[in-house]
Formats: sequence, structure tokens, C-alpha cells
Amino acid sequence: HLAHISDDAAELRAHARRVSALVWLQRHAPHAGAPPTDSAPSRWLVSAGVDRTLRVWDAGDDALRSSPVVCKAASMAVAHTRPVLSLAAAGCLLVSGAADCTLKA
Repeated sequence: HLAHISDDAAELRAHARRVSALVWLQRHAPHAGAPPTDSAPSRWLVSAGVDRTLRVWDAGDDALRSSPVVCKAASMAVAHTRPVLSLAAAGCLLVSGAADCTLKA
């Protein structure tokens, strides 16, 4: 299955080296124990890189309405001592795995 990339697709630049993983954080229930109201992606995209960092991108409605699409890096963290290889998200919980043999949540 191939995704179509439109002419107004966003290009996100901030990592010093290659991006190794991407994940959308999911919307979550407003209070503990409540079922999720929407399983669609939220406005937050997280990228991981060979540069050992995680970056959180704001892809909110304002960013998606602009032309060209502009997403801002909302946060950055040096997460590991070696390249980050994988990301997984469950609701608003994010876990990263890296070549330093660690998982971090």
C-alpha cells in the first residue's frame, strides 16, 4: 500500500542525521478508565533519529491549513547514547528503543 504525497506535503527538517522512526501520538480519553473517544492521530508527530534525538512536531490544524504546510518542532530531547532505532506509542505513552540496548518511556 503506497501513500499519495500531495504537492503541499510538509517537509520537516531538524534532525542532524537520518530519521529512523516516526509515530503519531493517539488522542486519549479525558479521564483515567474512560474509553478513547477517537482513535485518529492527534496533532503530535514524534520522530526519532540516528542523531540520538526524539523530536515532537506540532501538526495541528493551523499547520495543515497553511500553504506550504509548516509543522514546527515543539520539543527535542537527546534520548539515548546511540542511534534511536524504533518508536512505539499507546495513547500518550511513548517508548523508544536504541542501539545502546535500552528502551525508554
